Amino acid sequence: MNNNYQRLLRQLHQLSQRLAVLLKDQLEENRAEAQHISVKIKQLVTHLSRAFSRQQLRKAMGAVAILFGLGAAQNVAAQSFAAPLTNPFGLSAAGYISIPTLVDIDADGDLDAFVGTSGGYGVDRLYFQNTGTAANPQFAAPITNPFGLPGATYGYTMAFADLDNDGDLDAIVGEYYGNLRYYQNTGTASAPQFATGVVNPFGLSAVDQIALPTLADLDNDGDYDLLVGEYYGAIKYFQNTGTATLPQFAAAVTNPFGLSSLNQFHIPHLVDLDDDGDLDLLSSEYYGDLKYFQNTGSATNPAFAAALTNPFNLVSTSDVAFITTGDLDNDGDVDVLIGEYYGVMNYFRNTTINIGVGELAGVEFKVYPNPTQVVFRVEATTEAIVKIEVMTLTGKVLDGFEYYGQTINFIDYPAGVYLIKVTAKNGSMGFQKVTKL
Repeated sequence: MNNNYQRLLRQLHQLSQRLAVLLKDQLEENRAEAQHISVKIKQLVTHLSRAFSRQQLRKAMGAVAILFGLGAAQNVAAQSFAAPLTNPFGLSAAGYISIPTLVDIDADGDLDAFVGTSGGYGVDRLYFQNTGTAANPQFAAPITNPFGLPGATYGYTMAFADLDNDGDLDAIVGEYYGNLRYYQNTGTASAPQFATGVVNPFGLSAVDQIALPTLADLDNDGDYDLLVGEYYGAIKYFQNTGTATLPQFAAAVTNPFGLSSLNQFHIPHLVDLDDDGDLDLLSSEYYGDLKYFQNTGSATNPAFAAALTNPFNLVSTSDVAFITTGDLDNDGDVDVLIGEYYGVMNYFRNTTINIGVGELAGVEFKVYPNPTQVVFRVEATTEAIVKIEVMTLTGKVLDGFEYYGQTINFIDYPAGVYLIKVTAKNGSMGFQKVTKL
């Protein structure tokens, strides 16, 4: 296992212990520190879920694991996205087809942006350095083909990962005629410099016209695998059967794990969108729709459900939607950035309710039995509760009423995961996930 992952796992354990102390003490002056630590923990969990199982993460986090959706129950957290903003944070359209990739290429703790742009079959790569912060991005004027990356090589999407396990980010570029070109980073994590591209290394092979790659550890074995979409809508899986240091890819498998072809173009992006510890697939296609394939398997053995179109308040953009994701506002969840045919970029901010442990520090209460088939009982253990609200995981209020020690009848609600929100007499709030069977 990568030593860096082990170091981050130890950091997760230490932060979780500190958070448990802050929540137990329930001091007002602890709230800001607790909220800051909770964001760091969410970021670590997202990153480490690629290398460790839910059980391993739960063990490292101890009692606070339940606050982050890592309890014994397989709770699924849906997302909710705001209406798109056009060309935010100083990003600008250029030429035909904007193909964005969010990545911290200079290792300064915030996300930068690469945007492939085409005036024909040739593509230039524009680099927008984030000169703002992780929480408040601001992108500088673009630089064309930086760090030794060439233009006009018929390259479309870029995927970044540390493929040789030397501490910096390398790149795989998908090309118009289906080849995959590897650019090794021979610089450093903070000062990248890319070597001359190598076509189809490590056992990779060309796909059908216009290769659209994404890199992630899809089988949870500690190295990076590759999914590649293509022009006619199929998707190819190249399993890394080598190591984190010496990649070697098996022959391509078409539409594995229950995945299906899309209607011309399959632009894939692997991300844990439902916050359950395994990688889901969010894809876009030629006519601008977004397709969500939920991973109903596990981090080690993926299995994808049938695609949902434009879920979680995401909407279709203009023709040829190229998708990338990243936490652009540093609040611990995944935002979406989409480039389109006429060069415009659309930013969908993730507005999913933060089940904030800073707020949980304000009031303690019990909900039992949990899970249940019919009735939950809410019982205050610290501050006096004056109000209860039943909410969806995206923050929509389903019911609300004054509290007088009563039970909540869930018989008319469908099976699923909900939030109980309580408000105390002093104005502090708390949230708890509950499961209706």
